[in-house]
Amino acid sequence: MVCGGYARKVLLVAFTNSAANEFCRELSIVLGPDAAKFLCIRSGYAPDADTNLQTPFSNNIEVVRTKKIVICTTQSLRRLSGSIKFDNMIIDETGSERLEHLLSPFTLGINQLGVNLIKDSISYETNNIIELASRSGIVTTVVGDPKQSRPIGLADYDLSATECVLRCTKFDTLFTIHRLPDKLAMLVDEFADYGGLRAAQDIAARRLKVNKDIDIEFRSIINPDEVITWADLNGTEEMAGPSSWYNDIESKACVKICCELKSSTFQVNINCN
Repeated sequence: MVCGGYARKVLLVAFTNSAANEFCRELSIVLGPDAAKFLCIRSGYAPDADTNLQTPFSNNIEVVRTKKIVICTTQSLRRLSGSIKFDNMIIDETGSERLEHLLSPFTLGINQLGVNLIKDSISYETNNIIELASRSGIVTTVVGDPKQSRPIGLADYDLSATECVLRCTKFDTLFTIHRLPDKLAMLVDEFADYGGLRAAQDIAARRLKVNKDIDIEFRSIINPDEVITWADLNGTEEMAGPSSWYNDIESKACVKICCELKSSTFQVNINCN
């Protein structure tokens, strides 16, 4: 959008720092490292920003003001000056966000003149807050997974920001996943009823890579040639609060399997806690 002249200044917002870092990583690939350094700035909580990426980091508002593409988290928006206006915004991870998280960047994109021009017709012609934002000159792309876990809130069932958007504006649904291999993608599709989720061609054949022999105790479970392995441990499900369950045998088995995976594979993002 920036390189093509369709936007003067773009804000990329994500709920987590890991997603904001992923924005930076992808921009370095799409734009090239030199262009990413020139056009982009990562702002927010410094300790969680990936300093190995090509995108520079700064919370200096004057530095941020000079960049065309600003990347930050929802919580870090308060560091940005209200005088900086973005004519296009992309908001990620809205499947696990509440509506207020989605709305928080909107004040940085409001066209105040547009609000004055339509103020007499707002109460009669505007049906929802998303339509109000659009009439106010806000251009936003909302990205999220409506099948994801619901956001944590005071109510028993809080709508995610994505679900709120789906109810009142046009949308596109993507069915190609670039993270999970074929059989795992089909399992997720069947479990969550996506309606046709499939792995991309370059991902479909992805399999586990090991750097040492799997311990004999785990060879029937950790099989690099198989994507999915089922294990019946005959554990007992026990209540843990009004809506949660735990299974002591399953949890201990998961920890042991994760530890073996961590020591036997090239994966670095396996959490054994």
